[in-house]
Amino acid sequence: MKVGDLVNNRKSDWSGIVLKIKYHRAIVPHILIFDKEGSVFWERMSDYEVISESR
Repeated sequence: MKVGDLVNNRKSDWSGIVLKIKYHRAIVPHILIFDKEGSVFWERMSDYEVISESR
């Protein structure tokens, strides 16, 4: 997964674009997502799968 990828939530039919990735040693990696409604928020990377890779 990388910045610009289109991702989909594994448990629902929700998708968005990855804007930023945050890695910490003791914490699960998180991604900053921009969705089709214009919201921006952090989510656990493991809850999402890539459906279209950026170039």
